[in-house]
Amino acid sequence: MRTPEELGLVDWAELGHAFGSAAEVPHWVRALYGGDAAAADRAVDLLFDRALHQGAASSAGVAAVPYLAHAAVHGMHRRDRALAFIAGTGGTEEDCWYEEAWAAAELAGRARAAAELPLLLRLLGDADVEVRRQVVRVARWAAGESLPPAVTALTECFRADPSAWVRAEALEVLSRLDGRRGEVLRAALADPAPAVRATAALGLLEESELPYPAELLEVLLADGGDPAFRVVRDEWFPGVGSTESRVQHLLDADPDATRAAAAAWIAAGDHDARGTRRALRLAARWPGREAPALDLLVAALPHQHDGYWRANLLRGLAEGVARHPDPAALAAAVLPDTAHPDRRVAEPAQLLLGRTGDARLLTAVPDPAPAALDALAARTPTSRCAAAPSPRTAARATAPTAAPPTNSSTRSPPPTPPPCCPN
Repeated sequence: MRTPEELGLVDWAELGHAFGSAAEVPHWVRALYGGDAAAADRAVDLLFDRALHQGAASSAGVAAVPYLAHAAVHGMHRRDRALAFIAGTGGTEEDCWYEEAWAAAELAGRARAAAELPLLLRLLGDADVEVRRQVVRVARWAAGESLPPAVTALTECFRADPSAWVRAEALEVLSRLDGRRGEVLRAALADPAPAVRATAALGLLEESELPYPAELLEVLLADGGDPAFRVVRDEWFPGVGSTESRVQHLLDADPDATRAAAAAWIAAGDHDARGTRRALRLAARWPGREAPALDLLVAALPHQHDGYWRANLLRGLAEGVARHPDPAALAAAVLPDTAHPDRRVAEPAQLLLGRTGDARLLTAVPDPAPAALDALAARTPTSRCAAAPSPRTAARATAPTAAPPTNSSTRSPPPTPPPCCPN
């Protein structure tokens, strides 16, 4: 480890990151020790954006590892993020297939992290659960010559950590370090924590052929809905991959398992939208299975309060409504969302009503989206005439216009009203 006072030992200006010279890196490192939490947040965001841009290690990022290791132990702010940076410098995959310079930087990053690991392993007893989790992730690439003490420390972490989330990640790393992956994972199938059992089942299923062993699928479906089994979109585990991408790759080969997972995880609360995602995947990937997928999305509606995923769920319903045997039931399910204050949520719900020809779009929705009105008009050509003017339409109608010509001979005759509208 190197202290902030030793930052001058490196010629940072001669090093590079994704956006050029690394001369500002010492300022970002020092911010982790200061009293300004907001400044520390900005500094660590810049470190990730520039010195570890899109997960690619840079020479500046590798050089920062010993200083960030010290900050993880002694800093005042974002110690977890300092550790996450160290874990990321080792790269995302086993084999570096891209530019040779990046591959060399990743190997150098793993070597630097390995040198810091013996002291970082002490943080497995830290009070901050996120600090402990990130130390586990550092150990994924950094074990190296410290393999025996790393395995010992991770084994104790897996046995005794109070967080099932940390224990599940410790299992993932342990199973990849000691050369007994299958044995370690199978033993964990009997663990008392659902997240640990689900992690073990996922790893074993990835090594299985189709048809997947029923007993392993049963564990994944039963325990994969647990909140501590983190199926988080876009959260990358260096050297392992995101749990979401692993689950998707596994279930994409088996539509029946996808449907069963969606049903089980929605019933368990649809944490992290994991059931919603499986139902959307079922509808998009396998023609002919849209109806059960849409029923699953309706079942997820009471659970899914996140605006982003609720909007995605409603878009899935709107896109597939024409292929459902009971469109009216879908319209009834989404009706409360048509007046949602978040337009991302309200507009797909309104579009679904329009596509089903549901006239409640005109009576229950204060200001229907134009696309929804267009869809309703396509189903019921008289609907536009019956619609009350929306606030935007009323504003346009009352806006001042240019004065009409005074010469009556140049006036155009009044337009003939459409057949559907009364004179």
